[in-house]
Amino acid sequence: SRAGSRMTAASTVAYNWDNVFEQIKVDPSAARTDDGGALPLHAACGAGAPLSVIKMLLDVYPEAARVKCDDGYLPIFYYLTLVTESPSEEIVSALIEAYPESAAVADSDKRLPIHYACKATNVSEGIFTTLLRAYPKAAYICDADGMYPVDYASANKDTVTRKVALAALIENDPEEIRGQLPKEEEAVTAPDEDVNPMKNADLEML
Repeated sequence: SRAGSRMTAASTVAYNWDNVFEQIKVDPSAARTDDGGALPLHAACGAGAPLSVIKMLLDVYPEAARVKCDDGYLPIFYYLTLVTESPSEEIVSALIEAYPESAAVADSDKRLPIHYACKATNVSEGIFTTLLRAYPKAAYICDADGMYPVDYASANKDTVTRKVALAALIENDPEEIRGQLPKEEEAVTAPDEDVNPMKNADLEML
């Protein structure tokens, strides 16, 4: 399935971020404005707002980080799905800090934030560390297409991101968490116990 129309539209809107910042500063309640379940934080994440705007929205309404729009997406999905080049480590950290459980929430394609991070380009090591620290088991979750984060990382044509992602996934120490995955988890497919998606990760780094 494709990202919802509201999410896609968010990336095409041009904002004057200085004006948005001042508007929220003057009227904090504006951060709670609901447009089809999408809050200003969703729109800001999807449109690549600067850290100052994201932090302002989280400061005045921290709960926004855990709100799903009508299409079922959290703000962090708006960010990592639409800001696919050079996502900000600080913004990802701010979103995870506001709602750590978001690292374990899957979208309609059963993808976690780590899947999207592994597909993006020019992604810093800190983003992978933040996401895996919040939910180490993410390395063992496959999406609706049967793809693990390591599969997306291995296929990433951005050499730097590929190496950083694979290193982070390996350092995550999957052996330590094997067998600890829940048998059933909402919107998440647990891999077969005998499947080790990381077995070729070392080779892929070469």
